[in-house]
Amino acid sequence: KMLKHDHTKSEDQCSPAEIDVGLISERDKLQFKMTTREAVVTIISALKEKSPIKYPIVRHCMCFNPRRIVKYDELNHFKNVVNALVYAGRLVEGDCDSLCTQYSEMNRDMEIEQQCKEFDVAKDHADTLYYNMLQDKEQYQSLYEKVIKPILLLSHGQAQVERGFSVNSSVSVTNMS
Repeated sequence: KMLKHDHTKSEDQCSPAEIDVGLISERDKLQFKMTTREAVVTIISALKEKSPIKYPIVRHCMCFNPRRIVKYDELNHFKNVVNALVYAGRLVEGDCDSLCTQYSEMNRDMEIEQQCKEFDVAKDHADTLYYNMLQDKEQYQSLYEKVIKPILLLSHGQAQVERGFSVNSSVSVTNMS
């Protein structure tokens, strides 16, 4: 929905009259408000362009959200993830049916359902949850190893590199002072 929303439409934006910038001339106020409005539109456009949510596989990864698993049938989203992995050469097409069956069975497993219900986004991590839920369940090992683990690793793929950039940046600022 966010990607399809036209954020450039004036009716979805604050009118310049609603923005208070303090005591400056009316001409300067209007100029400031218009410039700010343009900046916000530019920032939102850049965020939408760089957002991973524009990729279908990312949107379909909602099938791994523990809170959604207990409420909704996410099999269609899972099938889309599997198809994307096949297309990317990360999965053999012959494994798709058994993986979909394992996913469906996993979602009907009462023990797993209970653990998903207890999942707390504020303090728990999905990768840890899935590892703990599936590590001792032989019937789901293929599902975990071929789909869930690689998908959950996608979000962590650049984290270490980005942390390195962040550390380098702060060191550079400290050294320049």
